Amino acid sequence: MTWENVSVSQSINMGQTIYIGFGVSSTQPGTLSTATFDNVSQNSVASPAPFISSLSATDGPVGTQVVISGLNFGAVQGTAG
Repeated sequence: MTWENVSVSQSINMGQTIYIGFGVSSTQPGTLSTATFDNVSQNSVASPAPFISSLSATDGPVGTQVVISGLNFGAVQGTAG
């Protein structure tokens, strides 16, 4: 068998958990096929998990401002309602 490259390498942003599968098909109906996949790899540039080092308040009435300090929160920040 020979492989044919049908695309170029491309980076895709995905969720934290993904499932990868390979398919094999027979050209004859009702006939099983087997295959061996080799030289297969995956690369991941995982971001470190957020780390909370401190909170400015741990309790208070509704509307109390809380400042969360730490590392690896990401670029998008906002408010909760």
